[in-house]
Amino acid sequence: MCVPSGRTGYDWCHTGTGNNTRPGYVVMTMSEFDLEATIRDLREAVDGDVLSRNRVVDALLDLRLDAVARADVVEMVDQALAAVPGKNMVPADWWREQLDMFALAAINLVEPVS
Repeated sequence: MCVPSGRTGYDWCHTGTGNNTRPGYVVMTMSEFDLEATIRDLREAVDGDVLSRNRVVDALLDLRLDAVARADVVEMVDQALAAVPGKNMVPADWWREQLDMFALAAINLVEPVS
């Protein structure tokens, strides 16, 4: 997530995948709590038996940006993006399952083994 830095010009920032510049912006990564809260908010917004596929894809892309510091969650989101069912509508149960898996991953930080 980028927020205004309060200065003009370019600020260099590290996003976890390389350097990124934007005029007057710095990249802020979400804390684990923020990521969990975002997933919880998405889960609570699920209503009915089906959802707009476009909204689900938009939510997945937003979640991917928010989770940039968590490669494991980004990988899960990428897999979900590749597997979104339906042409226009997505079963709400599928979306809830995905969000539940993201929530578990956000809670359980995976540390690399060396």
